Amino acid sequence: MNLSDRIHDRTVRDTLQVLRYEAGLSKRVLAHLRGLERDLKAALADAGDIRTKKRLNALLKEAQEAIRDRYAGAQGVYDQEIPQFVSAQAESMRATLNGLVKVDIFRHSLTTEQIQAIASDTLITGAPSAEWWAAQSSDTLAKFTRIVRMGMLQGQTGDEMAREVRDMMGTSMRNAQSLVRTSVITTNNAAHMALYDANADVLKGVQWSSTLDMRTCQECGALDAKTWEMGEKHPMPSLHFGCRCALLPVTKSFEELTGIKGLDDIPESTRASMDGQVASSTTYLEWLGRQDAATKADILGPGRARLLESGKISLSDLVDQRGNELTLADLRKR
Repeated sequence: MNLSDRIHDRTVRDTLQVLRYEAGLSKRVLAHLRGLERDLKAALADAGDIRTKKRLNALLKEAQEAIRDRYAGAQGVYDQEIPQFVSAQAESMRATLNGLVKVDIFRHSLTTEQIQAIASDTLITGAPSAEWWAAQSSDTLAKFTRIVRMGMLQGQTGDEMAREVRDMMGTSMRNAQSLVRTSVITTNNAAHMALYDANADVLKGVQWSSTLDMRTCQECGALDAKTWEMGEKHPMPSLHFGCRCALLPVTKSFEELTGIKGLDDIPESTRASMDGQVASSTTYLEWLGRQDAATKADILGPGRARLLESGKISLSDLVDQRGNELTLADLRKR
């Protein structure tokens, strides 16, 4: 297996670890929105007769404050963790690449300023994360206001409106979860791309890698294995909400690197693997299927790995790795 294939395999595994981290981050974010659901139901129960303008306005004001505070808490969890996540992922990728090459050719790390810029300014499908959080907060308030006003007009009971609030918050939580997942994948790719740019002297370009399974969209599937030279314009994942694609570095061959100071002592075994080729196209299910039992247990969790080995579930049942979460501390230990 050449170096590019090994980078591809490690990047697939890294993407799975990132999804596991995202699952834990989503849980911490959604705890605030579950609290919001309780707040809104309690406000409805305590509002009394909202047919009077005074009671209605008081209820909507209370709801507005609760929505503002709970979404601020949710975004606060995200804002606190993402810079740490970006830093950990950039350093993890640099260590991984140097470990695969067996010599420290990726010398440059990201600066604190770069990390902060990636965390705050990276566009998540066209807008920074702060705008998406603000939009979701406004949307939740608008929907709650409609529920209350229409409920008042239609003579609904408090319990009937509470059920609509529950359904509304289910949608709000799914939207927040999608935002967290897409943001994590996007900032992860932005961190990697910034690292590649910082070490462009040892790279030929980048290669698109799609997670090829039954949930891959046509646009992402069409981009799989496409390559671009360093400095050439190219799309950046995430292309859409829920995108799981990544960019792989394509290293220069040993012959192209030998003129760079400090690389004359690369071992012969490393020279043979550094051939400048791009990674072969391998689907996620194919990749997972060829991993050893310990790796499958680490990725899937021991229980699901045993079910897989016993034949009670198939690989296609495991495309969404949300049950086996990782924290920031777990990511740093890799």
